[in-house]
Amino acid sequence: MIFKKEEFDFLKSYNVVADSKSFLNDKLYINFSKDKGRVIFAQFSNKFNVITSLNKTIQDDNFSIVIETSQFNSLISLLPKESDINITEGKIIFGESAYELQKFDGDYSIAELFIDTIESVRKSKVTVNDLKKLVVMKTYAGVDDLETIALMDGKFLASNRTDITGVINTSNDISIEKFFPLEIANIIAFNSIDSIDLFNVKINDQDVSYFVIGSTYFLINEKDYSLENIFSDEISNNLSYSKLKGNGLNASILGPIILDNNTELKKYVENVLSTNSDKPIVKFKNMQINVLKLEENFDKFKIFIKNVLGWAKDTVQGINISHQKRLRRF
Repeated sequence: MIFKKEEFDFLKSYNVVADSKSFLNDKLYINFSKDKGRVIFAQFSNKFNVITSLNKTIQDDNFSIVIETSQFNSLISLLPKESDINITEGKIIFGESAYELQKFDGDYSIAELFIDTIESVRKSKVTVNDLKKLVVMKTYAGVDDLETIALMDGKFLASNRTDITGVINTSNDISIEKFFPLEIANIIAFNSIDSIDLFNVKINDQDVSYFVIGSTYFLINEKDYSLENIFSDEISNNLSYSKLKGNGLNASILGPIILDNNTELKKYVENVLSTNSDKPIVKFKNMQINVLKLEENFDKFKIFIKNVLGWAKDTVQGINISHQKRLRRF
């Protein structure tokens, strides 16, 4: 089956999400279906499964191969533009050169099932905007079960829960709540896009969320993350000074909390939250505030946090919390 080099441009996105956490996470599956007149490419990684379907007239019999993504990309990257690339069951041929790449085995049947399903069933869809702001949030995310950027209450949110939480306002519907793997920031930056349509479909009785860039489908592997919805009334109502302190909070000072240069917010901080001149709840200086006398002013502090996050405009609000343990159990 002969391709032009440019038909493989989509594989650059495969490299972005490939990883080595499992044996097949950096492998490329290619399936040639003569009956359906298509070629399916797939790579199953830890956070994303990526699938591409190309319509092609296939003369040979059906066959599939599994090769190493980076090795194949390296070979075709050296070729001139408009080069022909012939993929057969035994070899990959570039001009007069033929390569026998190492082949692997794996179950990729879900790739064909996915393409067949989305072509035949109804899918739900929401649009996620302001993705360039999402890219900014990457530096605020943690690791393991905090390796995510969430869309909550119309804001992008990320936290390492040890010292920093970042929040930025977006134009997205406040009803959308979604946890994105951190690698989505690399996908967005690499493809220079600012919005995606996020689809949901049932496959084998499982909900699958995915978005499409060009001819490539990015399937989000759902994970359990520990990032709480800090905008929910339930968390706000149940949050107490004793619980926070029990999780390792430094009781005398909370901060600094970094704000954008907003005169209305500054007025709110100085006039509303300060109890009196000798016992301020906050100290405001150089766009940072330290929260003092936290125990006796904790109810006001909760209101303060929600208002600060509500004021987030086009800049990230960083909330720096001095504690040793995650504040997972509010």
